[in-house]
Amino acid sequence: MHAHMAHYGIIGYPVKHSLSPLMHNLAFKELNVEAVYKLYPLKEEEVAVFFEDLRKSDSMIFGLNVTVPYKEIVLQYLD
Repeated sequence: MHAHMAHYGIIGYPVKHSLSPLMHNLAFKELNVEAVYKLYPLKEEEVAVFFEDLRKSDSMIFGLNVTVPYKEIVLQYLD
């Protein structure tokens, strides 16, 4: 994996059952997109710090899917 590869993923808890990485990483490979889709298993109390880090200029995360009930929790962190 390239050090500057774009990261995408899904946040929630639990997320280890998600098939999203399999589906998205296959699509990235087939389309020759230098990106990786990862699981971000976050407990509710970890969401605030995660979004603070996401706003840093050196964040490699370019997009996220959000599970229920986290959809409502993350609203306060969106522009």
